[in-house]
Amino acid sequence: AVYECCGLFPIAQVREALSAVRLLWHALDLPRMYNMRPAELDDDEDELSPFGFCAALAERKGYRLARGRGALDIHRAGLEVLKDCVDGAVCLAFAPPAPAAAAPDPRPTG
Repeated sequence: AVYECCGLFPIAQVREALSAVRLLWHALDLPRMYNMRPAELDDDEDELSPFGFCAALAERKGYRLARGRGALDIHRAGLEVLKDCVDGAVCLAFAPPAPAAAAPDPRPTG
């Protein structure tokens, strides 16, 4: 998923985008970045999931299977989030690791 978000893996070859959306979901506030209101983000669970976010985005954008009359196209919405990340509209950055405590020298002294 990290390779997909960084653009190292071609988006056209991504089979499922939800793992990349899950990575972005935990690192960023995606509903705020996509200006989603709580009314649009209704989900059966107590907490919204990346799948629910993609479903809400597909409904908002009108992404449907079978020429606009079928089920929501969640895969297309996930690919759009992934494309926005690769293009730089959604900025993914990682904090550097915390410095480790000074470990004792394993070599014998003396």
